[in-house]
Amino acid sequence: MEKANDGKPFELHTSYDDKEKYYRNLRNPWLFLLLMFALYAVTKQSIIFGIFALVSVIPGSIYQIQIMKIRKEAKTQEW
Repeated sequence: MEKANDGKPFELHTSYDDKEKYYRNLRNPWLFLLLMFALYAVTKQSIIFGIFALVSVIPGSIYQIQIMKIRKEAKTQEW
């Protein structure tokens, strides 16, 4: 089935809960990598794993910011 051309872009996740779940599913693997790299960096005293841990913070933070925006938007829509 094709979406009618109403000038709005197609959006797969339409509810705030769906959007939040989508971004959580994107964020969680990055948090796992951060934890693993940080543990290796500390236990092996490795700068390389520390750098990998810092790099994995970036996408995790971006997705967390999206989650916070969605929560704020959902809260304002409740009123």
